[in-house]
Amino acid sequence: EKGCKAIEDVTGQKVTLMRPPYGNAKQSVMDQVDLPMIQWDIDTLDWDTKDADNTVKVILEQAKPGSIILMHDIYGASAEAAERVIPELIKQGYQLVTVSELFEIYGKELEPHHQYYDARGDRDIES
Repeated sequence: EKGCKAIEDVTGQKVTLMRPPYGNAKQSVMDQVDLPMIQWDIDTLDWDTKDADNTVKVILEQAKPGSIILMHDIYGASAEAAERVIPELIKQGYQLVTVSELFEIYGKELEPHHQYYDARGDRDIES
């Protein structure tokens, strides 16, 4: 709640989604946080490899319409990978949007206390 309040104070925008740190959204967390929990269906493992070539390869091999890709902006290799892979994804016809826009495009309403891994619904939504 303190984090949401700080974000709202700085941006003027209410927090509407949460990515649990490390993807850790055990039931006790989900019960207490009144927000949809956003996970991912593509884990680039960029934090581990710190290898732009590998990150690009993982994304291009696994990307599907409706995917949510996990990358970390604190690593130079991840930034390099993003600079390379974004134009390629756009060239392949993908449109990069916010998570909220993604689920709106798919006509899905996000519910508090649920986890979402992609907009396709390939993986069960867990509550």
